[in-house]
Amino acid sequence: MVSRKGRNAVLDTRYAVATVYVQHGAAAKNTCCADSEGVISVIDVENQVFNNVAKALRAEFKGIFVVSTDTDAPSSFPAVCFWEQSNVPCAETQTAHSRENSAELMYQGNIYSNLVSGGKQQCRKIAAVIDREMTKMGFIRTFGQPVLNPADTSISRYVLRYKGIVDRDGYVYTS
Repeated sequence: MVSRKGRNAVLDTRYAVATVYVQHGAAAKNTCCADSEGVISVIDVENQVFNNVAKALRAEFKGIFVVSTDTDAPSSFPAVCFWEQSNVPCAETQTAHSRENSAELMYQGNIYSNLVSGGKQQCRKIAAVIDREMTKMGFIRTFGQPVLNPADTSISRYVLRYKGIVDRDGYVYTS
């Protein structure tokens, strides 16, 4: 994934017109979201994003439990539940045949610690690693805050949310 920030961050609405050729040509080379016939379908980078985040977390926190689904009662600690919460095509970049060229994605991470002393600090250290990886990929953090864990109030919980617009080539656009 490549981040595109600054002046080049605005999606060119002319891009959708140019993709008519790409869909029938180089689209099969795309590992982001082309089917076996090279036709662009739903933009799907969730596994790539999750794997990047999980790999970094496992490298820095030995034994950390990382899953791509939500749970309010992890089986071990520290724990991170990190998943794609939303994937909505950007209508202004779709082709005349409704092929998506970009999608607005949102990711959420719930971080849990069962430390009696220092749980909130452990959550923040884990959040910093997630933030580093998501920022490196070009996503913007839209939310980050400790929240009450309703399943067990003795467990610290920190929630993060990120968003970005990803095109069919895997580029992430931010403002």
